Amino acid sequence: MKMLRLRFLPVVLLVLMITAVSTTVLADSDSMIISGFGEEIKITVAEVKELPVIEKTVVSVNSAGNKKEFTITGALLADLLKQYGKSQQNLKAIRLIAGDGYEIDVDQSILQQRDIIIGYLIDGKPIKEKYQPFRVVIPEERAMYWLKNLIKIEVLDLAETVEIDKVYFLETAISEVEQLDYTYYDSVDQAVKVAELIEKLGISTDLRTVRMLASDGLDKDEERDIFAGGYLKISGDYAPMFLSPDLPKGMFVKDLLLFNYGQNAICSLNNMLKTLNQVTVGDITGVNIADLLSQTGLTTAEQYRFKAIDGYAVEVAATELDNGIIYFDQKGRVRTFFANLPKNYSVKYLYLIEAVQ
Repeated sequence: MKMLRLRFLPVVLLVLMITAVSTTVLADSDSMIISGFGEEIKITVAEVKELPVIEKTVVSVNSAGNKKEFTITGALLADLLKQYGKSQQNLKAIRLIAGDGYEIDVDQSILQQRDIIIGYLIDGKPIKEKYQPFRVVIPEERAMYWLKNLIKIEVLDLAETVEIDKVYFLETAISEVEQLDYTYYDSVDQAVKVAELIEKLGISTDLRTVRMLASDGLDKDEERDIFAGGYLKISGDYAPMFLSPDLPKGMFVKDLLLFNYGQNAICSLNNMLKTLNQVTVGDITGVNIADLLSQTGLTTAEQYRFKAIDGYAVEVAATELDNGIIYFDQKGRVRTFFANLPKNYSVKYLYLIEAVQ
């Protein structure tokens, strides 16, 4: 009988070990940090559980269009902030940070319009250990905001807006920068180093963030140093695309329309043509110059200078912008056309538009 018990003991231990591994335990003492209110505030799972409970069935959609439905249980960030006399509605931006280094900024428009759920249960069960202590869900926003393994929320003051006084065209600018092979999944595309592009443009900024605007409306601020350490993929799917082998894929920005680096906007004419209404004059089709400059936020002036990559430049009155088109000519050059101006105002290899003050 004694031998029988010993024979089954390893089996019992194995069952217990499997049970222990498969059971996810979320400790009430697990915590995250909220910073930006003058001091760091430690928030435990137990504290979040004491707040009014919200349970919501949501559908996440990733960048490939795949959908996943689940029920999240947790508390609202707004209710958590109330505990400390703060209002979500009054915040300009927050940064969500995961334990694996992934982070994303949530801007004022989302903070004012959406519920932000700090979740601790998925489908009634504790979230997986690698995603603890919290899972963020923002219903009606893309899955890129649904951050797992939340360990910190930084309250930001992103009032770092400045007037844009120069607009550069990416398709012309990259001709001056070394282009590298970049493997993106199964495709070998072309890319340029952001730092080299910035250096070639001769632009600088004291701001700590760089704004990126994508064709689908995604408006994202990235730390300047992180941005400068990345690449712009300029060919293949989703180009131009900000990415880096050192960053989680969720931090990549696809189909860039433009990015703001200080007082400079660097825009993609390819994506402007896809985003803005196109106009045709004779056999020329492109985007209206006034519409494009409005999209970039270029400051208002009475005159604008249009400059080619070789230094050739013309000045155009603001009243003529509505009669102008920017387009790719048959040789693939970024070019201008003004219906009411002489041919010398047709600038080939357009590199820069700047407000003349």
